[in-house]
Amino acid sequence: GCALGNSVEVDEAVEVLSGGGNKRLRELCAWITAVMLVTGGIVSSPEEGRRKYEQIIRNGSGFDKLKECICAQGGDTSWMGIRPLTPDRNVQTLYADRSGYIEDIDPSVLEHIVMDMGAGRKKKEDPIDPYVGIQLMKEAGDPVTKGEKLALLWCGSDADPANFVKRTETAVRIGTERIEFPLIHKILL
Repeated sequence: GCALGNSVEVDEAVEVLSGGGNKRLRELCAWITAVMLVTGGIVSSPEEGRRKYEQIIRNGSGFDKLKECICAQGGDTSWMGIRPLTPDRNVQTLYADRSGYIEDIDPSVLEHIVMDMGAGRKKKEDPIDPYVGIQLMKEAGDPVTKGEKLALLWCGSDADPANFVKRTETAVRIGTERIEFPLIHKILL
């Protein structure tokens, strides 16, 4: 997906289970589900598994199952289908500084940024802020226009947002050549 950080990732999952979200992530979820259904003996082919996936997205049963799982763990689902879980606090935007194509996005740089925001622990006793994170608006291979949004950053209340935006900018490389990135290289069954 394109989300990093606890609640930002939950919002992305809810969006996909609601039939929206990032096209590549939806496609990947469809094929992973299809292969899992074949492996589990529920369907006989990936194509049949994909049709079943599309059916559960259309009829909302996948979304309902997520709500059921959250409730079973004592979680609140009252926000689901109404608003994002991630609150709009200290949200910053990274804009493209030039036009071209996204040649690369370095996930290890983004991982460190999100950790420094407080989304994870470096030491066991470190607190976690479940509402910080990054949502990429573009993926590797996508065309981009100067001034276009590349990412949204939920920086938290004790953060230096300009620093996080600048660091995120170093993770995204814009070039002049479009590079194709296949979603799935090979399905092994």
